[in-house]
Amino acid sequence: MTTPTDPVTLPSLDLNAAERDLCVEALRRAGSIVEAAALLNTTRHGLKRRIIKHRIEWPRSSGPPAAHLPAPTFDSKGDRVLFFADGEDSPCSELTLCLGEMIEESEDDIGGQDFTLRCDGELHDGYRSLEEVEAAFPVVAATLADWKADRLVPFAAVLAEAHRLKGLG
Repeated sequence: MTTPTDPVTLPSLDLNAAERDLCVEALRRAGSIVEAAALLNTTRHGLKRRIIKHRIEWPRSSGPPAAHLPAPTFDSKGDRVLFFADGEDSPCSELTLCLGEMIEESEDDIGGQDFTLRCDGELHDGYRSLEEVEAAFPVVAATLADWKADRLVPFAAVLAEAHRLKGLG
């Protein structure tokens, strides 16, 4: 029988695999997300993001099964999808995504993509592709209330809503 302080042996030095393995092992040892997060020295919210990111199967301790949860309802501002995610300078940032909108070329040659991302109202032009945006924000919340309740969804849900608003989906 293992204890929370027993060492963990990692099969490789692959960082993503190690993070996934550590999350799985902490969940196995602790038995709950809150206790596993404490073992990993992170928040339960941070652990939930990693569970979704690494597609770790974990039984829900309460509430309906994931298949029966309603689809997220995103707010929009015209053709911009509003969502919430970990901020660079704060625990939670309000972001908006608009597809099919070009921005001017900038000195660092980041402009020209077919989307815009705004963070707390300011243009966030540090991403060259939607794949980079998804890598930075693998899980998001549709509303601030969802964020506070840890009801997170994959970034793909934001893309689906953005396509719907543009009449592409």
